[in-house]
Amino acid sequence: FSAFRQLEDDPGRVRQANIRVALGLLRSGRFEEARSELEALPDKYADLRDSPEIMEGLADSLLALGEYEEADRLLERIETRFPNHGFAGKGLLSRGLSAERQGRERG
Repeated sequence: FSAFRQLEDDPGRVRQANIRVALGLLRSGRFEEARSELEALPDKYADLRDSPEIMEGLADSLLALGEYEEADRLLERIETRFPNHGFAGKGLLSRGLSAERQGRERG
């Protein structure tokens, strides 16, 4: 409990802990909880609104939850805003998989 109290006194550490919790939920397969935490981070920390890592984590949660269109929009945003970022190609891959999935559902 005293460790948590120390964390409260250091906003940077609290911020980092919140990010780690959200990404940890994603890694552990708790996608709905991860989505909720990742969506809340930019409201708590304005500088995370354009964080490609947070957007990518949210997109991964959405993909896992079957919300492909919303994930595709987010990945396209990463690709547009951060064309040289390592996650940029993920949007193209996701859109290709989404198109293939839609083709199978129609055919």
